[in-house]
Amino acid sequence: MEFNLLENLILLALDDEKGNLKAESSALTMGLIGAAILQLSHDQKITIQDKNIRLVDGSKTGYVILDILIDKVSNSKKPRTVKNWMEKLQFPMENKWKTIVNDLIKKGVLTRTRKKVLWVIPIERYPTINATHENKLKQRLQDVVLGSTPSDYEIMLLGLIKSCELTKVVFGKEKQKTYNEKIESILKNQDLSNNISHIIKQINEEILAAITIMLVTTGIIAN
Repeated sequence: MEFNLLENLILLALDDEKGNLKAESSALTMGLIGAAILQLSHDQKITIQDKNIRLVDGSKTGYVILDILIDKVSNSKKPRTVKNWMEKLQFPMENKWKTIVNDLIKKGVLTRTRKKVLWVIPIERYPTINATHENKLKQRLQDVVLGSTPSDYEIMLLGLIKSCELTKVVFGKEKQKTYNEKIESILKNQDLSNNISHIIKQINEEILAAITIMLVTTGIIAN
């Protein structure tokens, strides 16, 4: 069974037992857009030319979020940068993570539970029922952080983990600082294609901007 970058990011962002997201929502939304761009680049569906995303192969993937991005790029009246696309798609993609959850439920990895808070407010949770893939993934990522030779795919996922501030969630609080430094070193020193390096850099900047805006807005509301 194969899992794409978006599915892996959601699995890592969910609390396995409680089924709630452990990532800040704005960061996760931007992270998923970034994951979609990286996945399409990895699959040679898009490329970067003059800093703009260009469509190489417009055939559908069968995966809703990836196909949405293909359609958007295909129908755009002008070329756009990674930054432009991430900003443009932020609000349309805000709740699309549940589409990914539905796919993971179909794969038998997650389940859906429903309950009401204060007997009125309905909430859904998505606990893990088959952690085999996620456990292997976490172990492999830890091996990479500690020195194993990474694939481009693993580097992309580590970049997303760091950008979405999920290092503590994935590897534990006691390893957060050290592992962030190691991931940063991996991102700088690995011989990545220009496309992937450029995309990861832009994703990092946009997620940081989204988190900053969230923190500023929260501070204003609190005051």
